[in-house]
Amino acid sequence: MPTLAYTVHQGNQNPKNAKINLKGIMVGNGVTDETFDAVSFTQFAYNHGLYSPNLYAQIQAAGCLTSNSGKCLPLISQMYQQIGNVNVRRLCRRRRCLLSRERRQL
Repeated sequence: MPTLAYTVHQGNQNPKNAKINLKGIMVGNGVTDETFDAVSFTQFAYNHGLYSPNLYAQIQAAGCLTSNSGKCLPLISQMYQQIGNVNVRRLCRRRRCLLSRERRQL
């Protein structure tokens, strides 16, 4: 879909082409890039109570919420160990989260 929107946008730039009214696009569950997705998952997992506040504080102090440097690897590995085998796509259904930081004690 982003490719189609890009093509429409590019076509709209040429005055010889018929204009297609493209207000915008929305991408659900899109992949941006490896660094952004890895960093954003760390915050997502914490917000859903999947790993401990103590580990989150260490990850935050090491700057791993804004970059994915080599010093973050042991902390991120520990995060994944705490998360375990959880299907994160099934955490929220019908606007109701199955897990939350307030209800889960780690």
